[in-house]
Amino acid sequence: LKQLALNNEGLAFEEMGELKDCYAFVFSEMPNSFLKEVYWWIAEHACKEDIYAQYSVLENAAVEPSISAIKDFDKNDTDGFLGNSYSVINICFVLMCSVLMIANVFLSKLLFSNDFFTAWEYVPPLLISALMSQLSLTCEQYYIAIKKTSIISITAVVGATINIGLNILLIPTYETYGAAIATAVSFFIVWIIRYIILTKYIKLKHNFLVECISYVLLVIQLVFAYNGNTFMLCQLITMVIIMLLYVKPIKKIIIAILHYLTAKVKG
Repeated sequence: LKQLALNNEGLAFEEMGELKDCYAFVFSEMPNSFLKEVYWWIAEHACKEDIYAQYSVLENAAVEPSISAIKDFDKNDTDGFLGNSYSVINICFVLMCSVLMIANVFLSKLLFSNDFFTAWEYVPPLLISALMSQLSLTCEQYYIAIKKTSIISITAVVGATINIGLNILLIPTYETYGAAIATAVSFFIVWIIRYIILTKYIKLKHNFLVECISYVLLVIQLVFAYNGNTFMLCQLITMVIIMLLYVKPIKKIIIAILHYLTAKVKG
């Protein structure tokens, strides 16, 4: 923007179009950025700081796929790059979410102070919140690439409204756990709306059905995790099933990592 604005010779027609797109992007992103802060402010202050610290491990591992808003953007995903990128992000976060649920009580003993140790029960829904948040963020990057950023802001407003409404309904009865559930549900709704609309613009090549099954399994694991280590065997079985669902892409990811490391060593 600054480079275009300081052009002493005036803006060419093409540059004017770029400037217009830049301003449109900035203004459409402003409400979304603000509402993101509101989301996590509610999560952080509705729950104890110690709880927020644990599930932020997953949130801080977030990877924003950098997808340029270029003219030849492949909306048909001919080479499968967009779908593969989405799938890899999904698989990594689903697996991390499942593993952290299993390790929840153990990690809580290390991270939480004695007075707040019982807060471990709020972590599972917040982990799912982080997962859905990252999937929403991934969809957001695609919207930026196709220059449909207004959808980002609209869905963010919808999600924030639902989040606040559910907090008002659930906190009086379920207290902190109600706030955690409200955050998870609102992020899920934002993701599903963004994804459904996104499919009208981009044909992502990935296994949506398998991914949805893995989310259902995570919710089942959440129910087991609510009782701490009492149903640890059930949690482990659930995690194994999730891994079996993704066994082929996991193998591909491992092979790709090994090839990358081998090339680095040889290079």
